[in-house]
Amino acid sequence: MDREKLIKYVLEATRILRMPRQNIATFGASDINYYFLSNIDGSTKVREGKVLSRRPEIIPAAGIKEIFDGFGDYPEKYTDEISRQLGKDIRVINYRFKNSLKNISRVNEPLRTVYERVLKEIKEKDSQRSAVIKGSETAWQISVMKFIIDYTMRSAPHNIRELQQKGMFPDEQGIPEYVRNRIKFLFREAEKKPEAIDELGRYLHEKGLFEQYEDLFFKLFSL
Repeated sequence: MDREKLIKYVLEATRILRMPRQNIATFGASDINYYFLSNIDGSTKVREGKVLSRRPEIIPAAGIKEIFDGFGDYPEKYTDEISRQLGKDIRVINYRFKNSLKNISRVNEPLRTVYERVLKEIKEKDSQRSAVIKGSETAWQISVMKFIIDYTMRSAPHNIRELQQKGMFPDEQGIPEYVRNRIKFLFREAEKKPEAIDELGRYLHEKGLFEQYEDLFFKLFSL
């Protein structure tokens, strides 16, 4: 089976039996636990793993292949499918994920029974960022990636809304609103209190914006 047909087959066989209850964190890293279940001759194979979602970053568009780490060589072949599903949101926020497989076991029980037991365990732990995935034993990493795609799509509006509320998105000149607001505040303070000029200068240099505000900055000395 060629790669394209394999990916299509695995995606069609993937079922997200339980999605995490909490969204991906906007201002920090998220540990996302998953249980991947697959049928093997009447028994069930269970993979327990963790995906670390790093803090989402607002950066220029990144190559999809760079977003995933620890998923084998499938991201390169999966690029078109990921881009289609993520749409424009991934160009606004850059998510990065690292997959770590913690444990593999095989039990002589039907998948439904194992699923119910895993679900009970998750509920007892009150794990808000745990998922259960059913899929093909072949290229199982693609199924985990499919889950991450769906989870990201669900979390993205929440993340975008929180970032907008904090003024984190850059304007047409690439400067976030909160930085602009801080500079305006510091200029007002410097007009009233000369001792605030040094703080304004440090902030402009720190943000790499001194040249842009240089004329306004030096006018403060003539007030």
